[in-house]
Amino acid sequence: MNPFFELIAIAQGRLQGFSSPLSEEQWKEVTLTAFKQSLGGVMAEAFFDRLPTEQFPSHQVFMAWMCMQKQVALDNGILNERSAEVYRIFSEAGFSCCILKGQAVARFYPKPEERNSGDIDIWVDGDRDAILSFLRERWPVENVVYHHAEVKMFEKTEVEVHFTPSWMYNPVINRRLQEWFRANKASQFTNEIPGLGFAAPTSAFDAVFSMVHIYRHLLEEGVGLRQVMDYYYILHQLNDDARRAAYKVLCSLRMRRFAGALMYVEKEVFALDEGLMVCAPDAKAGRFLLDEIMTAGNFGQFDPRYAKRAGEGRMKRFMRKMWRQMRFVAQYPSEVLWFPGYRLWQFCWRKIKKYD
Repeated sequence: MNPFFELIAIAQGRLQGFSSPLSEEQWKEVTLTAFKQSLGGVMAEAFFDRLPTEQFPSHQVFMAWMCMQKQVALDNGILNERSAEVYRIFSEAGFSCCILKGQAVARFYPKPEERNSGDIDIWVDGDRDAILSFLRERWPVENVVYHHAEVKMFEKTEVEVHFTPSWMYNPVINRRLQEWFRANKASQFTNEIPGLGFAAPTSAFDAVFSMVHIYRHLLEEGVGLRQVMDYYYILHQLNDDARRAAYKVLCSLRMRRFAGALMYVEKEVFALDEGLMVCAPDAKAGRFLLDEIMTAGNFGQFDPRYAKRAGEGRMKRFMRKMWRQMRFVAQYPSEVLWFPGYRLWQFCWRKIKKYD
């Protein structure tokens, strides 16, 4: 087995140690991969009464893991406080809202403080222009697109205010997705989590939304194992009825193949029990997806094939993204083939709305 995957299994308590001791170079490679995949906090659990002491790395590498885990815990403390503050600000202003993704999903982990945190995503209900007017009166607002705006509410914490949780390139499928969001939003805005100070989506909602989120990142820029681990813990919260309901929605969004691919990755990397899956694994699509995940890293930040270039203009950025889409056209044609039309519509829509 890949040493990186073995260390995940050790951290989860599925293995008692490596099949063979790692060299210093192998340890450095595993450590770098954990950093690229944003799993350092969770995987550091392997060092606590799980990994045999004779298989420990050098002191230098071990301390790197301990520092990584400590930093993850500190970041989570800050993000939780700021998530509650952002939620309070919008709630007191009369907006229905809930925290999406990171700090909301972390509660499903055995130790939420070990999940590598990111930015703050909040879904705010209401008219887009009314929300933007509220934001612009208080903070700098950047990059307004169809589904969200980036808001400078804090010095070192990014905040994305969502008008809708996600989207699709295909307009017919996007309409279907938005209808599902509207039909299910009320129960998300009222699902306040004790001890966290904010509302968060239910696991049944996340069973659809989080998979759509992973799908979007795969097509847009790249996705890492952190999001896949999120989905692993979401699946553990579902009953059979919720799994069946989620799969029905995902099929209506033409995500049947991607769902099978993701289940394959969940099984290969995290040994997910097939009884917890939303559908049977698709090995062929899954191997392709896993290769993409391991190459690109978290949010595609380490993918050498589609790296951003200094001074990149709008057209070059479009061509880079278009070239990326071509890798997925055979896997997900009903979505990928709409990419050029979506980008053109988004460009015109932003010009008309004067969001540029």
